[in-house]
Amino acid sequence: TLGSQFRGSIRALIASLRETTPHFIRCIKPNSSKLPFSFDSQTVLRQMRTGGLVEAIEIRRHGLPYRKTHEEFLRQYSAIELLRADGEGEEGA
Repeated sequence: TLGSQFRGSIRALIASLRETTPHFIRCIKPNSSKLPFSFDSQTVLRQMRTGGLVEAIEIRRHGLPYRKTHEEFLRQYSAIELLRADGEGEEGA
């Protein structure tokens, strides 16, 4: 099913993240219509503002570190944590 394919995708992503040391992941879509070679600056700017990227850039410009606490991260990405917890103990997960 589509749900099981999505769950498999998330598990693969989590496995990949466990093997690396990522600093951050930010996905910005270049347009709302999913067309190639189409860039909508207003759409990108809106995502940057709502995703906290503009604030992070300003903090970095001032030379200050920007890190979320573990609790803040889990609050924002709790769905990933739930999938990880659900998959613990399964073979091949």
